[in-house]
Order: sequence, then structure tokens, then C-alpha cells
Amino acid sequence: MEAAVLHKHVGEDFPGVVVQVDEDDPRRGDLVVQDPAIECHVSSSSPLPLGTDVRARLVEADVRTRTVRFEL
Repeated sequence: MEAAVLHKHVGEDFPGVVVQVDEDDPRRGDLVVQDPAIECHVSSSSPLPLGTDVRARLVEADVRTRTVRFEL
């Protein structure tokens, strides 16, 4: 559902909060976006700031594969 809502917004920035950081790779984790209200994957070239408000760019919203991905 998230991909269907967001697919027209690829390339845009959204405010969110990093809510989880991968223990094996701190550059990957999960992001909660407030509007629309979703939780999805996020990645960065540096370690993610857990619990921090961020602006993340939507880089993928593929309805066919049901994939949503953001980057910092």
C-alpha cells in the first residue's frame, strides 16, 4: 500500500525519525514517516542517527515489488 501512495513522490524529501538501526550495518535501518504514516527501510553513507528527526529522500517506491526505500 505504501508504494502505491508514494510512487509519484520519488525524489522528494520527507520528515521522519530513525527508529531502528541494523546491528550488523549501522548505515541501514528503519524510518517512520509521519505524513503519510509509514515505516520503511532507510540507508545512509554514514551511521544512522537512532531516535533523531531527519529529512529523508524517497529513492524507490515500486508498486510491483512492494518496495519503499529512503536515503539520508
